[in-house]
Amino acid sequence: MRTHRLIALWLVSALPAGLSASNGRACGKVIDESGEGIEEALVVASGVGLRGWATTQSDGSFCLVDSGEFISARHAGFNPALIASSALARDSRIRLAKGDAPVKTLPSCESFPAEGRAWIGSGLRVKPAGRHKGPVHGEHDAHWYVTFKGSSLHIVDGYAWHSGLPPESLLSSSRSIDVHGWEFGEIVGLDLVGQLRNGQRWRWLGAPLAEAISYENASPEQAEFFDRILNSICFAAR
Repeated sequence: MRTHRLIALWLVSALPAGLSASNGRACGKVIDESGEGIEEALVVASGVGLRGWATTQSDGSFCLVDSGEFISARHAGFNPALIASSALARDSRIRLAKGDAPVKTLPSCESFPAEGRAWIGSGLRVKPAGRHKGPVHGEHDAHWYVTFKGSSLHIVDGYAWHSGLPPESLLSSSRSIDVHGWEFGEIVGLDLVGQLRNGQRWRWLGAPLAEAISYENASPEQAEFFDRILNSICFAAR
């Protein structure tokens, strides 16, 4: 799968890490490698919730009501993109490429032993290793946790829990981010793998709205342990 490496010096604005910027309305066009517009691509901005959502028109054009520091775009069959809002302001176009290998298709949990009943999570599920707990229920959400040497892999299912991207503060404080995509039926998700400036690792694998699996501030050993668990991922259709 082709990846897009984003270097923090190019991505990060002058805001201190941890703060969200509201950059206001943002418009542009999502295009393919030949310059043609991509219709019905999902465009999601960081830090502003569902105000930062749009779907492209037939010519690939879109307008966001509000935007933060980062803007992502995804569409079935294409590698997703994550760019700085400042880059969109300069160019107004987001290019999506079809890679040499297809975007990863998640298996159905029903294809796993016992239909995946040993897996934890709701839509996105993984087979746990080590200590874990859950589901822990909130008002409109459910959470599962796998712990390893003081760090946790967090599985969540909650409507609009993340609005399609990880926290903007996490993106802003990263030295590098690798951007991957995954699909299950008509669902197109992101798999972001990042390294912080202090060398710690994070990963966020999420659907557009409710489901996500993530870890933050992990050592290389902890990240390797959690990544092995993420290799067991499947999707349970509801």
